[in-house]
Amino acid sequence: MQFNEAVEALQNRIAGLETRPMATTSAGSVGAVSPDASRHLLAKEARLAHARSNRNKALADRQQTEAKLRDLDSATTDLEKQVHRLLEAVAAKRRRIRELKTYFEQRLTRSSDVVTSQGEECGRLQELVDHLQENLQKASKQLKSVTCQRDHAAVEKIDPPSCSNHPYLVQRPEWLFPRRGPTPPTLEWRDDLIDEDRVRLLEDAAPWEVLTTPVDPLTFEDGGWFAHVVRVYSTYEDEHHRANWDSTHAFPI
Repeated sequence: MQFNEAVEALQNRIAGLETRPMATTSAGSVGAVSPDASRHLLAKEARLAHARSNRNKALADRQQTEAKLRDLDSATTDLEKQVHRLLEAVAAKRRRIRELKTYFEQRLTRSSDVVTSQGEECGRLQELVDHLQENLQKASKQLKSVTCQRDHAAVEKIDPPSCSNHPYLVQRPEWLFPRRGPTPPTLEWRDDLIDEDRVRLLEDAAPWEVLTTPVDPLTFEDGGWFAHVVRVYSTYEDEHHRANWDSTHAFPI
């Protein structure tokens, strides 16, 4: 408002300055103009031209200012609309956050209830497992006792107490071995494949020691070592069977 008032005052002043030279020119037409008056008129005209240029500049500045004000008004309106949209978005986000908070609180409550119920169920299942383990242990003990009783009964049926417990009637374990089939034919003896000292030691050893003795692979050529082992083992087997026959037939009950 002050800017508009200043512009109007400047325009009124310029209009007054324009009317004064017209009056002086009209008066000068009647009589002669003095040099001082002409210089004064030239100065007035210069000031008038300067005032007109200032007025034009002021009008241009006014137009620019009005354009800027219009731009500012439109920008302010846009900013107000944007602020309004942002406020609406913030309100919507707050509502959504409240809804999510309520939803997750409900989910948390349900989850805690489920966890509690599952924990109780696990406790019941653990008690059931412990009870089943106890029953399994009892059943295994009963099965062991029944198996032991059955084994004892089978042993009693096989070995009567009157014979199995008698010190003179108990058979030796080596006599219970069944007699083997016919021994293979004795092959040719090869002194070049046998160490005589080792053979002598093997002849004095027990049959299981003969069979577990490490053997040189070269001694298997032509069956020399195998024939010797069979011969040594057959002598022990024959002795066992003779002892079994003597104990059975030489001392009849």
